[in-house]
Amino acid sequence: MWRPDPRDHSKKGKILKPGVAYREVAKWVIGSTLESRCSNHSSIWSCPFTRSGGYRALALWDASGRCGHGHCTTVHYGVDQSYRSYLTLDGQKIKIKKNQVPIGVKPIFVQNQP
Repeated sequence: MWRPDPRDHSKKGKILKPGVAYREVAKWVIGSTLESRCSNHSSIWSCPFTRSGGYRALALWDASGRCGHGHCTTVHYGVDQSYRSYLTLDGQKIKIKKNQVPIGVKPIFVQNQP
């Protein structure tokens, strides 16, 4: 998840992509409540989360997606118009356009916040 500084192990080192993904998923779920169990429709999985103040979110992914040579396939997936943005495993926050999000084997976190 991270690589220590090769010259001085007492220094911070560098967080690797799996460490970034772990950090981002922790941000998604810590302080959230899993509203109900995760469910699937064919290969598409969703897990509903809530927080105080009316916050709602869905973790979404397509279990049939594939990754190779640094690229992962995605499909367009329609979400309710109340969802405004989504978060990615690499820490991006992206505005949802036309109620469609790209989902693949890497989960995204669709939220009702801009």
